[in-house]
Amino acid sequence: MGNYVYADRPALGRLHSVAYEFVRHALAHSYMTKPIVIVTKYRDEGHLKLRDDGVLSIDALILHADLERAYFERLKPRIDGDLRTTMEKRFGELRDTDWNERTRKKHLLDKLPLRGSSSPTAISGPFTNQTSTSVNSPSLPPIISNTSITGFSDPNK
Repeated sequence: MGNYVYADRPALGRLHSVAYEFVRHALAHSYMTKPIVIVTKYRDEGHLKLRDDGVLSIDALILHADLERAYFERLKPRIDGDLRTTMEKRFGELRDTDWNERTRKKHLLDKLPLRGSSSPTAISGPFTNQTSTSVNSPSLPPIISNTSITGFSDPNK
């Protein structure tokens, strides 16, 4: 975070370890943030600020814009030579690993109904009672594909 995303704001850059532990780990392992973090999605002016109750506020829309700006303005222009080659190789390895896993587990996917073959899917759970056919996210296009937007060349083509 500090090297690229908030390179011009050192105080925010120092949040890297907190964000990694309390946001990334929590989301990846329990599908929720730790109690000291609240995530909003309405361009909250309190983004990356501590609230009066001691909770860190993170606004997903502002964070998305910050990450995108950091990538295109700070990181991508510096990627050339050996670094680019290494990143493209790593991207290829990750892609190949994911496709191999998909191939191994395709039999599980084959058990699911085809999209569009029936009525909209009902979303159920303790916090929702709705029917939806789309993802509620301004950052995702209507059609999601497995296409890279990094601008890296596919080293296998």
